[in-house]
Amino acid sequence: MRLVILLLLVLSALHGTYALKTSMRNSLRNQVLIDYKNAMIPILYKKIAHMNFPPSHKSGSVDIDTWDTYVDVAPISPAQIGIIFLSGTTSMQFTGSGFLVTGASKVRAKWHFIQKTVDARVRITKLGFNAQISFVCNGGKPNIVVNHFKIGLSSNDVSIDIGGGLINWILKLVINMLKGRFISGIVESMEGKLPAQMTEQVNRRLNTLSSTVKIGPYLSLHYSFPEAPFVRNDYLLTSIAAFVHPNGNPNPPPYQPKDIPEFDAAIPQGIQFFISDYVVKSAVDASFAIGKLTATMDRDINGHNVKMLCRATNSPSFNFINAIDVVIDALCDVTFDNQPTNRFALVLQLHLNLKEYIRAAVIFFAISQASFTKLEYKINGPVDIEWFKKGINQVLETAVALVNGILGERGFPLPVVKGIDYTQTVQYIKNGYMEIGVNPVFNITAMEAEDVADV
Repeated sequence: MRLVILLLLVLSALHGTYALKTSMRNSLRNQVLIDYKNAMIPILYKKIAHMNFPPSHKSGSVDIDTWDTYVDVAPISPAQIGIIFLSGTTSMQFTGSGFLVTGASKVRAKWHFIQKTVDARVRITKLGFNAQISFVCNGGKPNIVVNHFKIGLSSNDVSIDIGGGLINWILKLVINMLKGRFISGIVESMEGKLPAQMTEQVNRRLNTLSSTVKIGPYLSLHYSFPEAPFVRNDYLLTSIAAFVHPNGNPNPPPYQPKDIPEFDAAIPQGIQFFISDYVVKSAVDASFAIGKLTATMDRDINGHNVKMLCRATNSPSFNFINAIDVVIDALCDVTFDNQPTNRFALVLQLHLNLKEYIRAAVIFFAISQASFTKLEYKINGPVDIEWFKKGINQVLETAVALVNGILGERGFPLPVVKGIDYTQTVQYIKNGYMEIGVNPVFNITAMEAEDVADV
């Protein structure tokens, strides 16, 4: 019965330790979880098709021992498992009905001086369950609590056949006692053990996953849950505090993100991501802090070989206002014709418009437009640079190509779960945040399902 455990793992994409103001949000439609469940049922059935039960003993007017007990579960249809989000709560409801189970057991019945051992065959024509699970926040990480877990099994749904020759009145007595023992044993075992096992296994998985994702060799993305996931309509919402920092220095930037919406009902995609410009700006600031906002070039311009080293002199300003705008102040050291005396410096301010795109569940940015808003030449000697001034647009084109190449090597990964691909991606830049909608496609293999199940 690890089905509930596996269905919940799709919700464990993000977690961490900082309780900052929300800078990212995820919205997950109920239908996404249902599709995940439908993809997992054929694989999960293989894990629960045959189950063994430990020996048990019941004392009363008749002592009954059972051992070598097992049950076989008939093939399960995805329609037999129901999942719904409970709107206005932090909970989900799971239901199951109509499961066919057959099994067998060795039984020893003792009444005063009469003792008999028989083989019993069991058939359950209708087994069901009902469970409710709530989400809580535990130190910046999502955890679950099982509110209730009930097994639906009545005496009328159980038939027991006993082989061997017995006096009729003893046979009847054993059958009745065996049926009650079997039913109570199944119910007690599942209701008493599964909720605690499920809670322990899922929370252990959530609490031990890393809260940091590396972005290239120098930067990392750190994130946490400041509050428990919450249900609105058919969405499960997660609020996330996230920022980018240099590796080994997991401190948030000295400014706060703006509020971003919970979800956009006009977007039909099953999963939505909202990423504040705070997150991207933190990446820009972190890159500047460790001196990674540099660009070099070596090329011929107007008959001269030009070598340039440009570096940002201030953390670039960055914002989302229906587009991505960046303003960079930079100082460039220029040498041409391989002569140390042929040197000068540029002081510039560059205005950029960025275009974002997604490839393989990673967000990338590239410069779509660039223009100088300030350009000064600092010359230490009598160097003729009129040819360079005429070729400055060529320099800008080269610099843009270089920066785009650098950005193309990085990117911000979307939170993903093993065995899921994203399709039909839509992207929007809004005031202060980026909005991304995707539809998941489940391609869970048997091996991946094994990895997920054995937590």
